[in-house]
Amino acid sequence: MHSHQVQPRRRARVEHPITKRLQAIPRDQRREVILDRIVLSLEEQGASEADWSLSQFARAANTSRVTLYEYFGDLESL
Repeated sequence: MHSHQVQPRRRARVEHPITKRLQAIPRDQRREVILDRIVLSLEEQGASEADWSLSQFARAANTSRVTLYEYFGDLESL
């Protein structure tokens, strides 16, 4: 009798529909869309961007921290 070692299942990467739509937009316009979302969220919350982390910017932009980093490099570039 052979014992089978169960391999952990890898989660398939599922892209969020918003991410797919964002990727369909030309790169320069994507930056603009991201910035527009962030500005709108800041206005709605009455918050200061100085108090935000990269995660908060990502949530506001409805994207990932990786995407923000790819487009802007760091928080200073936002």
